[in-house]
Amino acid sequence: MSRGNVELIEQLVAVFNERGIEATREFCDPEMEFHEPPEQPGARVARGIDQVVEFFTEFDSAWESHRSEPLEIRAVGEDKVLLETVEHFVGRDGVAVEAPFSSVHTIRDGKVLRWQGFWERGRALEAVGLTE
Repeated sequence: MSRGNVELIEQLVAVFNERGIEATREFCDPEMEFHEPPEQPGARVARGIDQVVEFFTEFDSAWESHRSEPLEIRAVGEDKVLLETVEHFVGRDGVAVEAPFSSVHTIRDGKVLRWQGFWERGRALEAVGLTE
């Protein structure tokens, strides 16, 4: 199942880049949670796919564009996938920003049930019991 979980996240990222967060619903459990990075001031938790889409839409509204460039996608155990990306943002004024990002996805029945974001790679590794 772990290869299938990796493929699920590969597809989710591709669809996000092509069509935006709304189009990723098909990959997500209706009860999914998204946990904003703990390093982020005022980090929040979105519960349910509708609130997850709302969070992402709100965050991305500040940008002209947002694209995720996957660097590594790997299964960790039977139900988790570690995703490391570079997030590419272009501001409404044309200024481009790149930021490394890591996330841990918990999969249940072929859908993303939990999505935890991290701005610091080490914290993502710790969350799945790995070290640098």
